[in-house]
Amino acid sequence: MTGTTLRITEDDGVATVVLDRPQRLNALTEEMFEELPRALQELDADPSVRVILLTGAGRGFCAGMDLADASSLPERVTAELVRAQDRWGQATLALREISVPVIAAVNGPAAGAGLSLALAADIRVASTAARFNAAFIKIGLTGGDVGSSWLLPRIVGLGHAYELLLTGRLIDATEALRIGLVNRVVEPDELLPTAGALAREIAANSPTGVRLTKQVVQTNVDAPSLRGHGAGKPQPSAHHAHRGHGRGRLSVPGQAAGTVPRAMTSTHGSSGRAGLTDEQGWASDGSSLRSFRQALPNA
Repeated sequence: MTGTTLRITEDDGVATVVLDRPQRLNALTEEMFEELPRALQELDADPSVRVILLTGAGRGFCAGMDLADASSLPERVTAELVRAQDRWGQATLALREISVPVIAAVNGPAAGAGLSLALAADIRVASTAARFNAAFIKIGLTGGDVGSSWLLPRIVGLGHAYELLLTGRLIDATEALRIGLVNRVVEPDELLPTAGALAREIAANSPTGVRLTKQVVQTNVDAPSLRGHGAGKPQPSAHHAHRGHGRGRLSVPGQAAGTVPRAMTSTHGSSGRAGLTDEQGWASDGSSLRSFRQALPNA
């Protein structure tokens, strides 16, 4: 599976998605903003894919929006800008809402919308060459571009998020690790082996358990309290799976990726949202992401 701006390979349950414009530090074009969500949805629908690894070709992760495209923004009418803005946000949203874990292997600069893509991943591994920059404020845009105002405070906390968004300052991998923006930092030649090993470790677990764990965490990340989280109450999907509801059995490590109980099959719907549902109709609607969706138009 390969597009004109992406390279995608699959091996042993891990799909590696490479942003492939190295001559431009993988800066995002209109074509990439359309191609990436489509590719992610196709991967999410593939039962053999258990983990997605996102990285950039060459020496950059993603330098944000390609300024060659950005130069045309002032000439666009408002309605066209709104539509373009929605497409940009959908790329981040597709990454955030995919039902399998996403690991960003940040090999170099991640700036602007490129930072948002890294933030939308579930886990971030950075090389010592990585640099991070919420560049929006430096070019006269708001710091809320492409979902960063929703994602960044949840990852690094409000104070660090404000500092990065309001100053537009560039930080290195060591600082990113200190504030919790990345999970670990390794030497450049160790980045893909380290991220790949982590992906395979996750992929070795029950695919149903992994997907359900991600779903529950995302659903409850904005719960106001442990009571609001529903502690002590069975999660509907987990409850039916525990009873053996449906025709299949709960997946266990080593079981084929496609052997998933009917009670816990992946659904996407017209919006492309990934969720888990059972045949009784229980489903998470991704309500914890509603505020993220609302933040996207503020780019």
